[in-house]
Amino acid sequence: MMWRELIKKYIHFLRWLRTKFCKNNEKILYDNINALCFSIRKELWNRSLKNHYNGGSLVKKKIITALIILFVVISGGIYMYNKLTKPNFGPKTTKLYQHGFQLLEEQIGTYIKEHYKGIKRIEFSPIYVTGDDGSSMLNAEIVPIVYDSHGNKAKFGGLYKNFQHPAYGTIGYLRLSFDYSGNPYIELSTDSGEFKDVTYGQSLPEEIKGKKIKDIDFNFETLIKEGRLKGVEKSDVGSSNAEVIYNLELKKGVLPHDTEW
Repeated sequence: MMWRELIKKYIHFLRWLRTKFCKNNEKILYDNINALCFSIRKELWNRSLKNHYNGGSLVKKKIITALIILFVVISGGIYMYNKLTKPNFGPKTTKLYQHGFQLLEEQIGTYIKEHYKGIKRIEFSPIYVTGDDGSSMLNAEIVPIVYDSHGNKAKFGGLYKNFQHPAYGTIGYLRLSFDYSGNPYIELSTDSGEFKDVTYGQSLPEEIKGKKIKDIDFNFETLIKEGRLKGVEKSDVGSSNAEVIYNLELKKGVLPHDTEW
């Protein structure tokens, strides 16, 4: 009975791996893992049949072997899942990106709260990173998600009448680097298009906080025209009671425009 339960759990884990890797479109790696898991499962099953009547010591030995195999497969699956879904950043770089994007999210969230009324909540997508493996230029970006007072949810970005609304990140909005001493260096764009250094943990300077974000305005116009937001309009009254929820999760890959997170 124990063998059957172990094999059932193993098959369940295999299906979980298939689902995860299919979502990330890593077909080659998925096929390799699938073949490896199938071979281990086949060998495990053959051994269980061969040694089923060979005494209690063999039963104990094969149970221990099965547990070791399951541990190795699960550990390997977790490692490969993280390699597929997490950027190739060290702890220091990870912290730099999280701090920088929290300041960018604060800048965007503050602008929406102070210039649009009818907003109940503001959220942000995970931070999507591409080029961390050196295959292309390193880029990281986010988009805001807003909820109006009627409960409607609208995600920024995406295509509208052949126009691609932008995401917000290290191209045009945020600069992240380390200085010669290895200290983090974060810059945010201003109204003039120039970049000004900001410090994590301190209040945003007025020229940063008061920036007019034209891309946000244009995206709001689209969302309102499409009827995805109701009772929302640009106004100095703002939405002072709107809740802002930051998202500092780092994900590997291109920011999706047509799916939920």
